Amino acid sequence: MVSWKREVIVGICIILVSVFLIIDTNITGDRVGIMLAARSSTYVKLWIYILMSLTMILIIKAILKRDNTKPVAIFSSTVITSAILLFLYIYAMPKIGFFISTMLFIFMLTSYYDLYPVTTFFKTKKATTKITTVIKLFVFSLVITFFVQYAFANILRVRLPQGILF
Repeated sequence: MVSWKREVIVGICIILVSVFLIIDTNITGDRVGIMLAARSSTYVKLWIYILMSLTMILIIKAILKRDNTKPVAIFSSTVITSAILLFLYIYAMPKIGFFISTMLFIFMLTSYYDLYPVTTFFKTKKATTKITTVIKLFVFSLVITFFVQYAFANILRVRLPQGILF
């Protein structure tokens, strides 16, 4: 299959899922007396419409461009590793809490992407560079986790899962 056909097929699937989600949010909608902007389903619908709009742009671009190259494999080792880490993150969050699980998830994911492929990384970088890279990735994951926790807990007032330490 050529690249543009796969993009059109994926786009149609995303639009079908989006239509199903819009119908579902209409069926399980909020109470009638609440203002439209205050309903929780309003924001879900907004994101679904944004997703549908971007998908339509993807489909139109794919049809107009008609890229006949062979597409990259969807289920590569990077995608599978990312999915496994995501499932572990979702499983661990209620048990060890938002802060620790998010920090570990971001650290492991960025480390994997930075160190991939492992053989090239270890052949080209010195030991001090590896240690420096790991420290930078740890600090990066810590800063991002603090920012996300602050944004959700203090600005958006969302209750985050509590765990062992935080």
